[in-house]
Amino acid sequence: MNATSTALSSLVLLAACSHAPIITAPDSAKAPVIAAVSAEDIQAESERLNAWFEVKFEESVARSPMSQTFLGIKDDYDKWDDASDANAVREMEIQRADIAEMKKLFDFDRLDAQSKLSWRLAEYSLEQAEAAFPFRRHTYIFNQMFGSQSRIPAFLINQHQITDASDAEAYIKRLEGISTYLGQNLANAKASAALGIRPPLFVYDYVISDARNVITGAPFDTATDTQS
Repeated sequence: MNATSTALSSLVLLAACSHAPIITAPDSAKAPVIAAVSAEDIQAESERLNAWFEVKFEESVARSPMSQTFLGIKDDYDKWDDASDANAVREMEIQRADIAEMKKLFDFDRLDAQSKLSWRLAEYSLEQAEAAFPFRRHTYIFNQMFGSQSRIPAFLINQHQITDASDAEAYIKRLEGISTYLGQNLANAKASAALGIRPPLFVYDYVISDARNVITGAPFDTATDTQS
C-alpha cells in the first residue's frame, strides 16, 4: 500500500498547528462546531488502518498457495491455487466486503497522508476489479507467451525449491494436482470459447508445441536415449 502521497488535507494542517478545539463565535449559532484532530489521534487511527491492511494481505496470501510459494512461505507447499470461476466470484465478494469493512471501521478524516493514499488505492483497486469482473472470460487462458501450459512447468522449476524431503514430497503432490488445476484452466478456456473469445489461429500451433515439449522425454517417452 506504499505510494507517493497527495497534498495533506486542511484538517491535518490544523492538527499540526494546535491541539485545542476551534469553536465558532457565540453569535454564529448556525455555524458548525469544528474540533481539530490531534496528531496523536491521527497516528493512532493510521496505525490501526495499516495493521488492518496487513491482516487482509495475510488473509489473501493464505488463500493462495502459489502466492505463498512466491513469497517463500511453505504452509501450502503441496497445493495449487483454485482457478475455478466459482473462486473468482468468491474473491470478488471478499474484496467488496473488505472495502465495506474498511469504511465502517475507520475514519478517513483521522488518517495521515500516506494512510489516506492507501485508503484511496484500496477503493481504486475495487473499482478496477468491478469494472473488469464482467469481462473475466475475455482472456486467452492458453497462449504462446504466458499460457497455463507453460506457466505450470515454469512455476515448478523456478519457484518450488527443494531443500529437504518434505519439499520433495510437496513437489510430488503438486505434480499429482496438476490435472485438477489444469482442468480448471481448461474449463475457463472452454467457457471463454463458448462466448467466442478465442486466440488467433496462429497461436494454437505454439501452444501445442509448448504442451508437447512438457511431455517429451523421460518419464513420458518409453524409448529414451540411452547414449552417454
